[in-house]
Amino acid sequence: MTAKEVINAILMQENITGSQLAKDMGLSRPQAVYDILNGKVLKVSARMANLIHTSKPMYNIDWLLTGEGNMLNDDIPATSIRAEKPNEQIDSLSVINRLIEINAQKNVEIRELRQAYEHLARCFEKLANGETITPADKKAISI
Repeated sequence: MTAKEVINAILMQENITGSQLAKDMGLSRPQAVYDILNGKVLKVSARMANLIHTSKPMYNIDWLLTGEGNMLNDDIPATSIRAEKPNEQIDSLSVINRLIEINAQKNVEIRELRQAYEHLARCFEKLANGETITPADKKAISI
């Protein structure tokens, strides 16, 4: 694998951007990551590999440097690799649940607005036909 493929594999595995990887590595700017992704830098330096490995120890340092061998370390238990994921999934689930609640509220509001619109359309039709609007119609309009 090329350095670009190594970094892309990490980004896909982690489901993050180059900027987020740089931030996780403690870099103040993502330029070093994007230089690899854009082909300006052809190899992952020892410093870059160490920064990645320090922030994400599940990645095999030899793989980071050469692109050969196993991507993930065999000696790190799977539970420690996934330690952060359950919290992230819980956070994602709470966000999804909140969005579902908001969507349901908006659907209720849309339904109420649609009913008010239909009522107004009926009132305008009555007025256009020379009919009078009843007190009940007026009350419904003020909704």
